[in-house]
Amino acid sequence: MVKKILVISVLSLCLIFATKVYGSNDVIKLKLNGETVSPDVPPQIINGRVMVPLRWVAQAMNAKVSWNQNDNSVSIDNLGVVANTPDNKVKLYPFSEENGYYKGFIMDIDGKRKYFDWYNMANPSFLPKIYYDDLNNDGNKEIIVILITGEGTGVLTQQMNIINPENFEEIGVENPLNVIKERVKTQILKGTTESTVKLNIDNKEEEIKISNDPNETLLDNIIFNEFYFYLIEENKLVVYINPIISYQRAGIGIGQIKISYNFDGKAFKAQTITYNSNYYYPDPLW
Repeated sequence: MVKKILVISVLSLCLIFATKVYGSNDVIKLKLNGETVSPDVPPQIINGRVMVPLRWVAQAMNAKVSWNQNDNSVSIDNLGVVANTPDNKVKLYPFSEENGYYKGFIMDIDGKRKYFDWYNMANPSFLPKIYYDDLNNDGNKEIIVILITGEGTGVLTQQMNIINPENFEEIGVENPLNVIKERVKTQILKGTTESTVKLNIDNKEEEIKISNDPNETLLDNIIFNEFYFYLIEENKLVVYINPIISYQRAGIGIGQIKISYNFDGKAFKAQTITYNSNYYYPDPLW
């Protein structure tokens, strides 16, 4: 029983601050770099002192907190910068690492910081990328953060985030999968020796013939949400999407759809959608 109490007390390490006594029902807010967060163990007033969870504060300082049951110890290790601009003006720190993913990020712009509820694979080969470019043509550069949210055989998914460096505000980006849903209609017509894939993009028809393979099973509907990636091309935001018609083709099959974005004064909205039977990949892809 004593050991159990010891473990709980160590895992609940807190920073202690002297304070005047408030009512027991008062809610204590925890703000990290100006952002209000909700830790799993809320701040508490105990014997006139404010107890704050150490793990959350340490993580805000870009440190990883771990518990070693073998020697009843708590380790605090700096996670370090995972992405930055070439001039080192903008840096990105992971907030925590769990199950192969970085969960939450702290952006540092010339010493000013803000927490963002993002996630990215912790694999060193698929860390976030940061760009500094004027995408909305207002004469000022925005911070572009591209995150890898999934990767595997025939799978690549990303998240695009655009930040105003003056105030850390996120600029909206229309979800490309919603764009596909609204502006692209598809149909797979299965034949005996040959099948047909139909794409209707903004009322423009594309028809692709494919020879049937006995070792391949065509899907009933095209899948768009398993392979897509963002790029910055000539100060323009674009996304490439690989339509999947069969899992045996591992992310390839009938070409690519490209969506180009424009800034409408408030957010980045999809402007043009084009189809190409060939594939384009940057080198390296990531």
